[in-house]
Amino acid sequence: MSLDGKTLEPFPYERLQPKHPNVILHDYDLASIPNAFELIKDISSSRPSGLPYRIGNKFPINVYSFEELKKWLSIPPAAFAFYLQFNGIFTDEQLIELCEKPVMGMRQMFYNFTYKCSDENDFIKRVLPIIYKQVIFLRSNKIKILLNIDTDFFKTPALFNLMKLISCFYGKNNLDYIRPHKQTLYGYCAWKRRPYLEVLPWIKFTVTLEQMRESFQFIRKENYEVFDMFYSIPNVISIGGKLVNEWERNPLSH
Repeated sequence: MSLDGKTLEPFPYERLQPKHPNVILHDYDLASIPNAFELIKDISSSRPSGLPYRIGNKFPINVYSFEELKKWLSIPPAAFAFYLQFNGIFTDEQLIELCEKPVMGMRQMFYNFTYKCSDENDFIKRVLPIIYKQVIFLRSNKIKILLNIDTDFFKTPALFNLMKLISCFYGKNNLDYIRPHKQTLYGYCAWKRRPYLEVLPWIKFTVTLEQMRESFQFIRKENYEVFDMFYSIPNVISIGGKLVNEWERNPLSH
């Protein structure tokens, strides 16, 4: 749509094929182009049959606010070809809102939770406790989004393997197993032994038993609060717009 990545050219509607359900856009970062969203909505609704063109994109659309994310999630997505990346950390209220009305585009959304993290220590102390509870909540509700395990950010092998393990724990191939919402991360490791996840056809994670042990011991030393969560939190629920351990719901409600 944009040859210079900044301005929009007149769109060649006459080149759209009514029989083809998808329109694939190759712009590098659609969200950074002024009025791109409005034009894409117009393109999607221009199909003569009345059914929308489903929109795909070669490069992820980067968004930095929750309102911006909801706006882009309203576009009819082409299956396995429409990618959003949310850069930041969801508040409890925002994640609960997403789960209340899940849409198809969420399954192709990357969650870049290390955005604006200063270093691994900041992630371990500040971000990991938030993200882990969110993963449990999403898993409990069988809501799938893609965790962005950034290899440029995670330099410590034990931490990188822990994030791969959490992705395996949360991953789509494991959501069908019996009663996933009643399982701790430790229980999952004891059951699975060698977790494996194919997030997408080109993203595959494996975590060995020895790597699991190293990751658990690493977090035990660096953040015991999160280490305890691996054993003690099988389910997270929402109460009053907050995510809490299911077993803490009675004290919170009084």
